[in-house]
Amino acid sequence: MRKSYDAFEFHRAYHALNEFCNAELSAFYLDVLKDRLYTFAPKSTERLSAQTAIWKITEALVRLIAPILSFTADEVWQHLPHVEGREASVHIAHFPVPKDLVPGETSTLLKDWEYLLSIRTIAMKSLEEQRVVRTKSWKQRRAQFPAAADLVNAIQAAVERLGLQRA
Repeated sequence: MRKSYDAFEFHRAYHALNEFCNAELSAFYLDVLKDRLYTFAPKSTERLSAQTAIWKITEALVRLIAPILSFTADEVWQHLPHVEGREASVHIAHFPVPKDLVPGETSTLLKDWEYLLSIRTIAMKSLEEQRVVRTKSWKQRRAQFPAAADLVNAIQAAVERLGLQRA
């Protein structure tokens, strides 16, 4: 993404950021994280860790989106919790660098995530296979009953026949 900004290819930076937010962040990470936020006690280490991660991600994303959505990014920046020494405006803040987001050596962390993602891929495949089986089964059961339109027509005819009025 940084290369796209350096080359003034803002459309590429936007698409990379949009893809990350949709595919990685929303469809995976935040989906997993929300369970921790909803189920753990407000002061638990797990929940506080999740909130810290979301805050760090938000701050990094605001910095990355600032050249494209300047007013929105500035408004978000103003609503983030105050941090001593942070720039007053997102437009004078530097882009995030990986070491600021994840301090220390990351190779073990990356291997752990690769392993977790491989397990997730297997689980998602199994869930999809079960969904297909249930959908086929549902369609077979549904075929035993009249179509919804036929049912609505039958109810309307009965209402008219009985002289009932709509409420």
